[in-house]
Amino acid sequence: MFQELWQRKIPWDDEIPVDLQTLWLQWYSEHPQLSKLLIPRNILECLDDAECKLELHTFSDASPKAYGADVYLRTIYKDQVTVHLITVKTCVAPLKKISLPRLELLGALVASQLATEVKKVLERKDTSKMFFWTDSQI
Repeated sequence: MFQELWQRKIPWDDEIPVDLQTLWLQWYSEHPQLSKLLIPRNILECLDDAECKLELHTFSDASPKAYGADVYLRTIYKDQVTVHLITVKTCVAPLKKISLPRLELLGALVASQLATEVKKVLERKDTSKMFFWTDSQI
């Protein structure tokens, strides 16, 4: 839908055309669980404790229309494991068609950049492990 808006060169403050409004409302009605989505934001419960082991798990993916990545923080503390979504970045694929492997590579680049930023923000030099996950076949 975002690509379609971009291709039509619709100004930011203009009303979305009825056909795209209908598509959006249809998509939204097919995903009622989104209104119940809650993402806990307290990720700092053990960050200052040396026994707290941190892992960053970063996932990337692409489709012909978009690519992106998300970063999760996995903490292991006192025999408990918790996982928190930290950040997500998505990008609409360029209007000029490029191959899916190239889009997968762009997703991996976004993943690398996001994980680097999260590691900096955590201000812990001892992030135990960093994992990067993709389903790319390249």
